[in-house]
Amino acid sequence: MKQRQAFAAWLRHVRHELQFTQDQFAEQLNYATVTYRKVERGLAPSATFLERLAALLELPTSDMSTLQEFASSDVVVQALALPQHLEHLQPAVAPSSECAPTAPHTLPALPYELVGRQREIETLTLLLQHPQHRLITVIGPPGVGKTRIAQAVGWASLHAFADGVWYIEGLQCATIEDFWVTVASELGRSASSSTTIIEQISALIGDTSTLLILDNCEHLSGINLDLAQLLAQCSQLKIMVTSRTSLKLRMEHLFWLHPLPTPDPHSSDPAAIWANPAVQLFCQRAQATNQHWQINDSQAPIIAQICYHLDGLPLVIELAAVRTQFVTPTTLLARLNNRLGILTNAMHDAPAHQVTLRHTLEWSYQLLETKEQRIFTRLSVFSADSDLEAIAAVCSDLELSSDDIFNGIANLVAKSLVTHRPDTHGFSRFGMLATIREFAASMLAEQGQTDHYAQRYINYYIELAERIDRDLRGQEQVRLMEQLEAEFHHWQAVLRLCLNQQNYSGFLRLFAALSQFWYGHGHFMEAWQWLGAVDLAMAHVESPALQARATLGAGIVTNIHHRLDLPLGYLTRTLDLCQQLNDPQGTAMAQLLLGLVMMRKHQYVQATRRLGASLAFLAQSNEFWLLSINHLLMSQLNIYLNDLAQASHYLELVAQSPQLAHDPFRLSWYQSLKGHVAFYRQAYQQALAWHQQSLLERQKLGIKGDIAVSWLRIAQTQRALGNYPETRRALEQSLQLWRMHDNQENVLHCLEEFAALLAHEHEYQTATCLLGYAWFHREQRQLPYAPIDQASAQQFATWLQTQLPSSTWHSAWIHGQNLSLDAAISLALNSADGDQLVYDPLASQLDIGLLSIASG
Repeated sequence: MKQRQAFAAWLRHVRHELQFTQDQFAEQLNYATVTYRKVERGLAPSATFLERLAALLELPTSDMSTLQEFASSDVVVQALALPQHLEHLQPAVAPSSECAPTAPHTLPALPYELVGRQREIETLTLLLQHPQHRLITVIGPPGVGKTRIAQAVGWASLHAFADGVWYIEGLQCATIEDFWVTVASELGRSASSSTTIIEQISALIGDTSTLLILDNCEHLSGINLDLAQLLAQCSQLKIMVTSRTSLKLRMEHLFWLHPLPTPDPHSSDPAAIWANPAVQLFCQRAQATNQHWQINDSQAPIIAQICYHLDGLPLVIELAAVRTQFVTPTTLLARLNNRLGILTNAMHDAPAHQVTLRHTLEWSYQLLETKEQRIFTRLSVFSADSDLEAIAAVCSDLELSSDDIFNGIANLVAKSLVTHRPDTHGFSRFGMLATIREFAASMLAEQGQTDHYAQRYINYYIELAERIDRDLRGQEQVRLMEQLEAEFHHWQAVLRLCLNQQNYSGFLRLFAALSQFWYGHGHFMEAWQWLGAVDLAMAHVESPALQARATLGAGIVTNIHHRLDLPLGYLTRTLDLCQQLNDPQGTAMAQLLLGLVMMRKHQYVQATRRLGASLAFLAQSNEFWLLSINHLLMSQLNIYLNDLAQASHYLELVAQSPQLAHDPFRLSWYQSLKGHVAFYRQAYQQALAWHQQSLLERQKLGIKGDIAVSWLRIAQTQRALGNYPETRRALEQSLQLWRMHDNQENVLHCLEEFAALLAHEHEYQTATCLLGYAWFHREQRQLPYAPIDQASAQQFATWLQTQLPSSTWHSAWIHGQNLSLDAAISLALNSADGDQLVYDPLASQLDIGLLSIASG
């Protein structure tokens, strides 16, 4: 039997493009199905077959000789004179005789080049050639491109399977019996009743080198046992299956196919965006469906956001790209909140379950068991991945136990509808791709249960935040802070849900519970964006106790802001509410934080009064943690006032706390203040050791503002020791952290330290510019030096002025005053590298005592 693989491949392509099954196409040609299938496998067609095919394709009589030449040899033919509506069926896709595969096959022609999948194709091709890998299951979520990958691997593997590569579509078969009949027919044998169908297929394959590619088989119950029997009876057979779930066979090798990498949705770099495979696929399909569609760099950020929101799923990206025939990328992006409604497939050769995104997902949903469907829909209320504890608390009820949830989640992961990843501690977290979550949410809405489970979601995370907030004072601080960070997206989602539902009490409860976390981990912009909603919610909540907690939280998160009227206003209101409630502990806490604000405002008399009022209550209470915090603040205040003996006294009281060693927050603050006292006593080596210990503790906690303080302290101390390269490195670390916060005073501290360092390097003009910027903004913002630093700061500025001619100094000073913040920071970070330094005996005595107000 002569094999005409080029013609056979083109014929399969024609059939797929015209949306016919083999039976239907044979009927169109008025030919026996069994004979037609043989032609698709490489049998040379008869003249009658070609005449009927030419008629179906509306070929002119003059083209018959060209078609006959193509059918009788594997050479590339000139274009057929196809009518315009059939031009896409040109046989130019067929391989030439030089590269035509010799093995028979039933692979459909690939409609377009796969983008970003070369590594997966190469890996699977190599796996199929390995003797130990006889059954490979390619699994992945709906729309990830399993079919296209399998077809591409089949083409790449033709040289390795001399007896054939047979591609069978499982979707066309409703039952497992129909499926195996189809397989037998593809292999050239009709089903008979003398032996079982599996035995017939096994006999037909025998010991031949054969590859079966079975596409979309997840709905065929019992196929795994049949596959095991086939492999046992056919020693050279290899099978590759595409499915959304595992076959659960010991010999099975699972190959997880993941979505394409997506670009950074906030990127504005066109080169990086165009290099992304998801973006490349979008552009390829958009240009294929619309010849007038052109890309330009201005569209790059929009397309990057589209691909990001589509999860990198090739099918979904292709559906979106088709829409560029009718709308611009900007319009498409604005409509993506309704992916299920707008992403439909305009390609007539698409499988039925891929006509729309909803159809694709419904296909998977209908294959789930009832309990799995319930868990699947309820998971849609989670805005991001979550741990099992959260999922069980929200999803379990009278219908589902915790064991049901655990088993159901495992099954959904196995069926590629739920994602799984380990967290930093090795515990599992589960989530959904956004496109799948939107479908699950629509199903939950159809069941009328969205509000019920959304409220369970809200309640769980509010209670979790409040529980963690109560425990943030002990040795579990590091772990609890990490836990709060891990749930960051859930906090955002719950706050939005509460506002959308006008659940103002829930909003204020969560805002207050998160305030220490936001402050500690440097999420100041995140916290500040909710401040307006805090004021709105306060107007709708009558509980003075809840109002007091909310204003206290607002006072905490705004404390690092350069506009000190914000925390002052919130904390004053907290104090009034706590006094009305006769809440002495709340009153003491408000007084304590007001004392910190007064220190930052350099109103030291007021700070002393506030801290003293707080101390009077705390010293008589059992609030030992707050008492210790008060002692730390009193120590810091006395350092500012240049009373190092009194500062040391309060630190000794802190050291007596038996829990200090197990409390990273207090311990790191204590170590920092010990280092500060040692610094002003010129015990620089001792000061450096304390600051380095403090930095280690703060890095464990991840409190960015405090880490920046420690780097600044280390820089000061290294400069006093004459270690100038280390000084520069520490300052760069500190300034990079501070520039992410709206805390101008600490940025000024860093710039002043840079000025002192540059003076040591004899970079007097740059030093003058930086000092001019810092002094100008100190005056503008009313941020004078603390008493302990005033003399040395004035002495340094006077000395620096003498190092330059008067006109040069004046120009540099004025230039510095006119710099923007970004320009001043850039000037400091890009100044001389500090490796070639000249020691100046006079400058080494001029230490600027730069103090952070955050926590010492």
